[in-house]
Amino acid sequence: MPIQTTIYSLSGTSPFDVYICQFNLTGCFYIDTITSGDIPYTFTIPSPYDTAESYCVKVVDNQGCVISGCSIVNPTPTPTNTVTPTKTVTPSVTSSIGVSQTPTTTPTPTVTPTITNTPTVTITPSSSEPLVEYYALVNGTYCCGDLPAITNMLVRRIGFPIQNGSAYYDGEGNCFTITSNTSTVAGPGYTDITTNFADCSGCRNNNLTCFSAGYCYDAGKFRDRGAPSAHCPHVQGGV
Repeated sequence: MPIQTTIYSLSGTSPFDVYICQFNLTGCFYIDTITSGDIPYTFTIPSPYDTAESYCVKVVDNQGCVISGCSIVNPTPTPTNTVTPTKTVTPSVTSSIGVSQTPTTTPTPTVTPTITNTPTVTITPSSSEPLVEYYALVNGTYCCGDLPAITNMLVRRIGFPIQNGSAYYDGEGNCFTITSNTSTVAGPGYTDITTNFADCSGCRNNNLTCFSAGYCYDAGKFRDRGAPSAHCPHVQGGV
């Protein structure tokens, strides 16, 4: 039977992509793209996805933030027809010549109509589901001019899409800028990246990259990265 789902409120940046998923947030199916003005938003789960006992709704806003909520469907059982026969008895008639007629019983059925109920599932958004992992092959340049260009490096970012033109930190003392990326699947040897920054300077200042006399260093490895940083924990002499 049809299952209707209503989203009563959303937080995030419009527009929003709406998906219906299995209860463990796998096997998601795209429903529609909506805006804040469409709330409350009601849709019918399409066939053949409307046969499960539980569902999750996943919403991804314009910034890549994921909002989801799950619910168990408990539809009202459909009543069955009940036929109650009513007997109508015709009394015996005795003729003047002694012939007795047998009474005739005519059942009159009473039909109880079938009532079909359409359950409505109300989803309350939450953000307790596992975060989405994004994988991509990226091209770009390191913020240190002496490092080679980046070509098809496999990276992973948890919770947010990978953006071109932003600077990222690789967790090993290097900031780099992504010029292009192609979405892909998980694979060995990926590099984890986290918060994106507007430029190399923002990446350096937020990841304790050290500078001295025009050079920056990490674990004794020197690279030309520009002006000194206020986050340098110590000063290397003789640079």
